[in-house]
Amino acid sequence: MTLLVDLALGVCAGVLALMATYHWPRLEAPTVSAGLIADELAQHPGLRARLRRRTDPNGLMGALLSVVFVTVALMASLFGLVAVMVRTNTGVARFDQRAAQW
Repeated sequence: MTLLVDLALGVCAGVLALMATYHWPRLEAPTVSAGLIADELAQHPGLRARLRRRTDPNGLMGALLSVVFVTVALMASLFGLVAVMVRTNTGVARFDQRAAQW
């Protein structure tokens, strides 16, 4: 029975997502000429230097590693929090027990 409920909810979520994608109009990417970008960068040397640093492969790899590290630390913290909830029977664990009894 629970499998059928899960399947029905999944189908409903998929249909709603499909309806939402058809509801909103399609947007096209803006077209900007390379000359306009070059002119704007010439007027803003600070922005030009910042973009040059951001497109450096070494800097990009460092930023990517930082994002990965923060994501892993956050996920480990959330896993630890859920483990504490299960051991102390608080928070989300209570709802899980109620659902299991239902």
